[in-house]
Amino acid sequence: MKIFEGKTPKERRNLIIIMVAAPLAFLGIVYNLGFFSSKKPTTKAKSTATKNNLATPPTASVIEPQDIRELEALQPVSYSPAVFRTDLALGRNIFSYYVPPPRSTGTPTQVVAEVTPTPEMPTPVPPSIILASLSPSSVFARTKDFQLLASGDKFTSDTRIYLNNQELPTQYVSPQQLKTNVPASLITAAGARAVTVRTPDNTLFSNQTSLNVMPPPVPQYTYVGLVGSRNPRTGDTAVLKPQAEGNRNNDLLSVQRGDTVGGRFILNNISANTLELTDKELGIKHTLPFIESRTPGSSGYNQQTLNNRLPSQQLSTDADDEGEYEEDEEEEPPKKP
Repeated sequence: MKIFEGKTPKERRNLIIIMVAAPLAFLGIVYNLGFFSSKKPTTKAKSTATKNNLATPPTASVIEPQDIRELEALQPVSYSPAVFRTDLALGRNIFSYYVPPPRSTGTPTQVVAEVTPTPEMPTPVPPSIILASLSPSSVFARTKDFQLLASGDKFTSDTRIYLNNQELPTQYVSPQQLKTNVPASLITAAGARAVTVRTPDNTLFSNQTSLNVMPPPVPQYTYVGLVGSRNPRTGDTAVLKPQAEGNRNNDLLSVQRGDTVGGRFILNNISANTLELTDKELGIKHTLPFIESRTPGSSGYNQQTLNNRLPSQQLSTDADDEGEYEEDEEEEPPKKP
């Protein structure tokens, strides 16, 4: 054949193989495409099945014993990612990638701090009543009941005077004056007392003013000695030592019952332990305790010390008192028969 002319035996053999293998390959392709199959086309089978489904109701499929054995052979798998490669070092995560930061626009971001709003304080309501002054504006503590006069403006018959938020019986005088009696129980101690004028329901109220309660004056003496007497007319004599800073000579003062000490304190009673005095202006009673001598073991000043330190009118001794008492008895007129 001309196709084999000029060819070597090896080339001729290769040509023969190609010529035989090419038709066989073509036939295999055509067979696989189904040109030589005796089955009907798929489209017709589908159309026939659709018609049968419309005509007859569907029937339950039958599971063959072989299919059951295949299902029994299947086993569930428990997947836990933490179990795998626990003994190996973790490698690079292929799902992680670099996320670049957002580009700056050139304008710096301003951080605004949250500011807590300050609650607004309510505006105080101005008083509807004016309280200008008190008379008296100051009193001494421990004094008796006294009358208090409040002066101001816009007083009504319904307004009352309050002392430390305690209502007092108030007498309405005029729109500018109110009167009340303050009991002694409210001024037993020194200190300021708040005074206001208002109605009981607090619809009308005034500004606040103060009543000054001052500590009362006290005797500036120390009870240091007692000289007894047998004369019932004179009685015992108390020895007082002034507490004034100018008394550098330790001058002593002798007083008896009824005497006035310091110009305002009347001596009411003398005992071995205390002296009782009354302020003749305020009516306040004071008690002076007996103060023993500064010398240990002694009980106050002795008679000689008192005679040396008392003024020129020295105290009479017991003998003098006794003689004076006897002379008084002799001067008594004789009784008529």
